[in-house]
Amino acid sequence: MAMSDVNGRVVLVDDDREMLQELEEMLEFEGFQIIAVPIVEDIGEVDWTDVDTLVVDFFIPGSSGPEIAENARLMNPDVTVVFVSGADLNHLLEREHIPGARVLSKPVDPDALLELIDKT
Repeated sequence: MAMSDVNGRVVLVDDDREMLQELEEMLEFEGFQIIAVPIVEDIGEVDWTDVDTLVVDFFIPGSSGPEIAENARLMNPDVTVVFVSGADLNHLLEREHIPGARVLSKPVDPDALLELIDKT
């Protein structure tokens, strides 16, 4: 796929490898370039300067979604953040102060994710 055919660059961070693979395949099919990170320790290898969207599990072992989002925004203030979780996150987001962050419940609805990413 030529770079001109890429809809955007998305980083997926989740320890649920099955969900990660499903989202990766769906987003690649839709024309996105994907960096899938199943192990939070590998997040330091991401070059955030070219990332458009971060999709991250709010409660990820070894870190937290908000911590990963804050670090990503330090390197790229324009990155869109989408948190995914099986829990209700609305009250937690108010406390975390991640401006413009969006939330999706697990299991992630692929159409809802595409809609959020396409709005970036």
